[in-house]
Amino acid sequence: MKIPKNLKPKLLTKKYIYIFLFFFTLISSYLTFFKLETINNNISTYKFETINDLQKYANFYPENYNVENNDWANPNFTNLYKKTLKHSFINKILVKIGIKKTPIFNTKKFVILLDKISEERINKQFISPFNKTIELKKNDKCIIFGDLHASFHSLVRDLIELEKQKIIDKNLKILSNNTYIIILGDAINRAPYSLETLNTLLLLMNKNPDNLIYLKGNHETNKYWQNFNTKRQIQIITPELADAKQKDNLFDKIDAFFNTLADALIINIKGEKNSKIIFSNSEKNKLFENKNDVKFMVIGEKRFDVLKETHGLEFIGYECGVAKWSIISCQSAIYNKFFKFYSDAFLELLIGESANNCILILNSRNAREEKPIYKQTYYDPIFGYKLENKLKFTPKNITYIGSTMSLSGITAPMSDEIKNGLETAILLNNKKKQNLIIPVILDDGYSPKNAKKNINNLLNIYNLNTVLSPTGTPTLAFYLNMVKDGKLFVFFPNTGAEIFRNKEIKNLINFRASYTDETKTTISYLTKVLGIKNFAFFYQNDAYGKPISEVAHKELKKANIKTWTDLPHLKTQSEFRLITEKLKASMPEAIGCFSTNSVTQEFIEELGPDFFSGRILFGVSFLFSESFKKFLDDRGIKYILTGVVPDPDNSELEITKEFKHEIFLKGLKISSNAFEGFIAGSLISDAISKIQLPLTGEKIIKYFENMKNHNFKGLNLTFNPETRDLSQPVLIRTLDLKWINYKY
Repeated sequence: MKIPKNLKPKLLTKKYIYIFLFFFTLISSYLTFFKLETINNNISTYKFETINDLQKYANFYPENYNVENNDWANPNFTNLYKKTLKHSFINKILVKIGIKKTPIFNTKKFVILLDKISEERINKQFISPFNKTIELKKNDKCIIFGDLHASFHSLVRDLIELEKQKIIDKNLKILSNNTYIIILGDAINRAPYSLETLNTLLLLMNKNPDNLIYLKGNHETNKYWQNFNTKRQIQIITPELADAKQKDNLFDKIDAFFNTLADALIINIKGEKNSKIIFSNSEKNKLFENKNDVKFMVIGEKRFDVLKETHGLEFIGYECGVAKWSIISCQSAIYNKFFKFYSDAFLELLIGESANNCILILNSRNAREEKPIYKQTYYDPIFGYKLENKLKFTPKNITYIGSTMSLSGITAPMSDEIKNGLETAILLNNKKKQNLIIPVILDDGYSPKNAKKNINNLLNIYNLNTVLSPTGTPTLAFYLNMVKDGKLFVFFPNTGAEIFRNKEIKNLINFRASYTDETKTTISYLTKVLGIKNFAFFYQNDAYGKPISEVAHKELKKANIKTWTDLPHLKTQSEFRLITEKLKASMPEAIGCFSTNSVTQEFIEELGPDFFSGRILFGVSFLFSESFKKFLDDRGIKYILTGVVPDPDNSELEITKEFKHEIFLKGLKISSNAFEGFIAGSLISDAISKIQLPLTGEKIIKYFENMKNHNFKGLNLTFNPETRDLSQPVLIRTLDLKWINYKY
């Protein structure tokens, strides 16, 4: 029978009423058995159990998202949480009854798993702070993830790759008892998916309780994570668990779990006593300082040590003779934008018979490629160079060189630059795979007592009596008697002090020109070329600053200038009111600063940049680190530089070109200090390659003493027995930023 047209709307309306009543009855029945708040808390049904589950969730939610502020350290994703990740009550009901297929994060199961793992670890007495130690043998493997920072999508791709490589199965179970997965901490924050990432790591821990090792980073330490977007995610997605006053709030539960994580992992290789490997989120100096039993370490993100674009793994030098590597795994919108990092990356460590025979394998996938695939790159973990394959070259001749530098404290910026240049030259040498060098550089913090302690440790613990490029005048002066007594050989110290320019100190070779030559050159240029007559000298009243000021006084007298203003200060002084008053009263045209850059910065800040308008600041090369030059440039202060190496930016010498190329490959900044360190490393590498074994300090001394008009990659080197140096000129950078070879 045909229904009249005028009845159709009524029948259709009636049909919709029946459908509405059906769902209303269904929902009402559901509400009969459960309280409303319980439903909202527990209704999510999606499970994180397998790689397929993780992949489905990752495919549903956006990997590319808008960041609502311009802060890479603490990005804001509030709108993403509210509009995409947070689901309405009705939406959850529709998912629960199967009408919608949206994968909704299951907070209830996450909390249950979090409590389970925490309880198990607490029962095993895993209470922070502690370090975990395991013993591995040849052919065992470690899979290492650097900072993940909530990059859930990237982590899922890495897990899929691990399944392809038969490291894990679809259920996230590690397939071999001889394989470990290590998470270096900082797994949350900076990307939106902190809870999802943490849930994934908990699943891996649950299924591999002995072979998944999650280490603590700074975001897992002392509730630090609560300052970032993980807290916002909890507050928006699961507000019922975000009340800090409630007994079972999620903040306390996560903190309790983080408090069961180890700070570092120490690997001992079976049958080897002095062959340890360390994993941690950041440097743990106390684990290897003055022990000589750790060979290399892998740490998390060190973005500010590496300026170049990275694919995940970087060799960042040595500390106390320990080779350091940094791995980053968090390819995300944040790291794409701020650091140009586009790789999914994890690291494999293949254990050898000893740490020296281990191999590092970077697995990385560059998302910008047309068809991204994982590629493997092999590295020697001790010497930092790439390997062609897993067949590692076994070195025959390894030379250890010691040093003590002020890598912390008031002269750290300058020492860091020198160390970077030195290690860049050593890496270049080691790439040749002959006469390999490992530097053992200890930090003295610019303390003479610490420097002497370091020297004793080099002699007694590391069995080294050869010291390369130590920094600082008062530090070297404190152990100079050991050099004079023949216990120590020192090459190319980063100081121009006259006390080290003595023909009787047979065990010391200088490269750079002296502070005396620098000061004479500068005073001559200022008085004769610029016509300056009124001077003031702000100097450190010790073995470094006082002799330089005395040379300046003599040069002024030669120029028939009889008066000047002296402003001596203590090395650790931080208040300069009386000094600045005296300086302002004298109204000098030029101010010589013979101090450290940090103290000089405080002095300048107290004066204010306006005081330097129409005045010139100058000093010796020791003062001018790149950070100090930037400090002056930012304040518009004019200054005259002296240089003891060729212009690293514009020189056409062979060694300058080599330096710029290698420093670029490492992603480091070009600077005069780095160039000086590079020259020192290049010279010592050259000497070691040409001296007949066995290598001794006496042979290296003799090698440099025999130099006369020796062309070393464009540098002309002639040993001067009176000053124990290689006769290098002093350069001046003028106010118009040109370097000139000015002879006083």
